[in-house]
Amino acid sequence: MRSLVEPSFSIFKNAFGEYTFSRDKEMKEKELLLKAVVYNTFLV
Repeated sequence: MRSLVEPSFSIFKNAFGEYTFSRDKEMKEKELLLKAVVYNTFLV
């Protein structure tokens, strides 16, 4: 299963970077959710 997921994480990190700009945990979650929505939008 891991071999199926790792390429997606690699592409995601290359597109958006490895780190978040937010410091607060709640804002980090929102930032990652927004990045995931943008990533999924470009896949369609």
